[in-house]
Amino acid sequence: MTKAEFLARIYERVGAKRGLTQKQTAAIVDAVFATLADEFIGRARRYRRLRQTPNGTSSRFWWPEFGTFVLARRTARRVGHPRSGKQLTIPARFTIRFKPAAVVKQLLNRDR
Repeated sequence: MTKAEFLARIYERVGAKRGLTQKQTAAIVDAVFATLADEFIGRARRYRRLRQTPNGTSSRFWWPEFGTFVLARRTARRVGHPRSGKQLTIPARFTIRFKPAAVVKQLLNRDR
């Protein structure tokens, strides 16, 4: 699904019923994702500055019946270059992991 398709679905489900334009609906959706990104970027900067590993509920964003986004720290690791075989070090970095809620898992697997 593309961003345009996603925004069209949101507009059909909510925007049109509330009297919003497609641009207004898109602005709201963009603001939601920008807020999430800003929050996780801010948390990663704070953890990096304090040299702490993210843990506990402060590094999570939970949306009921959808899932949980977690700020996670990947440790540095050594890998071999596929062509040359030379050992490289991939630096430590932060990432966001997602764990779907039980409801979502059930919906994904209900036709089994």
